[in-house]
Amino acid sequence: MADITSVGIQQNGTNVGIGTLSPAYKLEVNGVVGITGATNIFGQTIVTSDSTEQIIIRTATDTNRQLIMGYNYSGNYGAIQAVQQGTAYIPLILNQSGGNVGIGTTSPGTKLTIRASAANQSVVNITSTTNNNLFNFISNDTPGYAILDMGKNTESGTFAGGYIRLRTDGDSWIQGGNVGIGTTTPTFSNGGGLVVYNAGASRIKISNSTGGSGATDGFELIMAGLDAYVYNYEAGPMIFGTSNTERMRITSGGTLQMAATTISNNNAAFGTETNGGYKYFQGTLANGEKFGSQGGTYALGFYFITWFDGASVRGYAMFATTNPTANAGTVLISSGGGTYTVSATYNASNAISLAFDGSSRGAVLSNNTGVGLTFYAYVFGGA
Repeated sequence: MADITSVGIQQNGTNVGIGTLSPAYKLEVNGVVGITGATNIFGQTIVTSDSTEQIIIRTATDTNRQLIMGYNYSGNYGAIQAVQQGTAYIPLILNQSGGNVGIGTTSPGTKLTIRASAANQSVVNITSTTNNNLFNFISNDTPGYAILDMGKNTESGTFAGGYIRLRTDGDSWIQGGNVGIGTTTPTFSNGGGLVVYNAGASRIKISNSTGGSGATDGFELIMAGLDAYVYNYEAGPMIFGTSNTERMRITSGGTLQMAATTISNNNAAFGTETNGGYKYFQGTLANGEKFGSQGGTYALGFYFITWFDGASVRGYAMFATTNPTANAGTVLISSGGGTYTVSATYNASNAISLAFDGSSRGAVLSNNTGVGLTFYAYVFGGA
């Protein structure tokens, strides 16, 4: 007769033990159990040790190839692991023949559906072994937005260094390094930013609902071959400004318009600021008023001036300056008839003058006509 000393049966006949004399359950086995054939366990709890390796399923051919399932009491987590003991961890496949997988949901609608347990909670979080690199996706049902973060962080989610944020309801950004579209080597002569590359023609389009988003809508920056284009495809102006102020515009009809500097009495607007460029002045001088640089500085170049008395254009004149000496100006052309005398030398007897007096006045426009005049002055600065 076989040795049955390791079999324990409680006196009340309720529990059976194998390898133990004090079974605490209907059947308690102390040791390895081998089962051949189908085994059914309905609505029962399996109680094992506190380690993660509580249930091990292995093949008969190679006992090192195992599927391990369990709950780690000290770490407070459950685990499923496929492994070839002593060799490597091996792939774990779910629903290999079809069907969907759900995490946080009982009705997955896609191959993998993940549902957060609360609003504004990470749905997917992927980090490196040292928690330095992060891919983090957050969804929020209440306001209806999603956030995708990619970058370097600590395990708590605090970002450090450059990273990318894409957000559906707020600001998005790319922080750190250059950005390339169509190229893997976005570089600059200095600084950094965005590089758009195309073998034919590179374009950046900006459009809105007013103009539309078609091929010939909106505003484009274009580089085609060796040629660069700045295009407004819409029937509107192109406006240029500095210091939050409009300085120039090109109308939809192709007219170049410069923002005017206001003329007023003793306003020192003529001067070295116009050197090497172009500037436009407009305003009214009463009889006896002067406009220009009062401190002896002035611009070399050409001054084309027209004046208007409220009824019609009364005249025009073009002056030129050549060197910084007293009265070093020349009237190139003028039209005012006998009504207004035009001079390049300041004199109260001259109705309209543009004096170029390097020692005292600089370039000064004077009105001594007896009436107020609106002046338009175009200055082409020299060296």
